[in-house]
Amino acid sequence: MESIILLVVLLFLILLGAPIGFILILIPFVYILLTDAVPLVLIPSQMFTAIDSVPLTAIAFFMLTGELMTSATITDRLVALSRALIGRIRGGLAQVNVLVSMFFAGMNGSVVADTATVGALVLPAMKKAGYPAAFSAAVTGVSSTIGGIIPPSIMMIVLANATEISIASLFGIISILVRSFDTFGFSGFSNGWRSICC
Repeated sequence: MESIILLVVLLFLILLGAPIGFILILIPFVYILLTDAVPLVLIPSQMFTAIDSVPLTAIAFFMLTGELMTSATITDRLVALSRALIGRIRGGLAQVNVLVSMFFAGMNGSVVADTATVGALVLPAMKKAGYPAAFSAAVTGVSSTIGGIIPPSIMMIVLANATEISIASLFGIISILVRSFDTFGFSGFSNGWRSICC
């Protein structure tokens, strides 16, 4: 019976257009009221204990870093650095896309932010240089997923916090290098792309 009531409350809140955070707070609260599973006095204490974690503050700082990088045009400078380093090799602009994603992921830690920011900068340049739109989008999508394995990413921090293992033990440099070189190989040598200079 409680599940039906919770489902009705959930559907009502969704149809009402309530924010997801509000729904995630209200549904357990309704369940606790219906079942008396936990005394109501403990709810604020449990809510605070769930978020009272120093590693979780890193997520907020990653978001701040992403905003600072965007407003200070650091991402444009990363693209210029990547072009200077590897822009002249075969499939150069695709390689630049991968290298910028690696740099950005190391500083920001978010796959979604990596895709949005790097994609907005590099995709128009790749289209202008003659790369097909599908190939450009594929390289950007694949290279942006590197952000999840370049430490310390947001996913790694949440995983380390939830499983109570040290964040330092998640720094698997071998897997990062293998994945990065795999992506470089895909972007540089697939379909025989010509060298794109500067």
